[in-house]
Amino acid sequence: MNKRLLIAIVLSFTVLIGFSYLFPQPQTKTVKTQGNVTKEASNTAPVVDSVNKNIPSASSNTPKAPQHKAVGEVLAKVSTKRYTITLDRLGRISSAVLSDDKYRDKDGKKLDLIDRSKIMPLEVRFKDTKLNEDAFKIDYTASTKEINATNAPASITLTQKLGDVIFTKKLTFYPDGHYD
Repeated sequence: MNKRLLIAIVLSFTVLIGFSYLFPQPQTKTVKTQGNVTKEASNTAPVVDSVNKNIPSASSNTPKAPQHKAVGEVLAKVSTKRYTITLDRLGRISSAVLSDDKYRDKDGKKLDLIDRSKIMPLEVRFKDTKLNEDAFKIDYTASTKEINATNAPASITLTQKLGDVIFTKKLTFYPDGHYD
């Protein structure tokens, strides 16, 4: 019996060592960039300083969000059994506050799932730079200011007129918390 246990332990260690050899975990290293800003970089991708070398970065092709009004401007409010969502003037989900009492932080405040410093859900960016800039300047209009989806599905239509382009988001919220 002890022989079997010993063989099982040796085989387990052999498999773990072999796995770590064949599939090494990416290690992070601190990279100092211009302006004394440190960034974490993974060893799985080469670190390229596009400022000192005239190599465009991969993100240069992605349209940037121009400076725009504050996120706090609420276009519509959606209430369900599990959370309350607010949609901002750019048709994005700017906050999703969970309703249950078990989802509170250490200060007793209800938990908001949306990080306002990142790209928000339902945010749209256009490849055409002019159209993308207009999309961040022109507000959406909502079919209603407040919907209640606690007992039955409820829908809202968000429309943004960008010159010749009319962009429409038709959203349906369900009592269980998901949306289409």
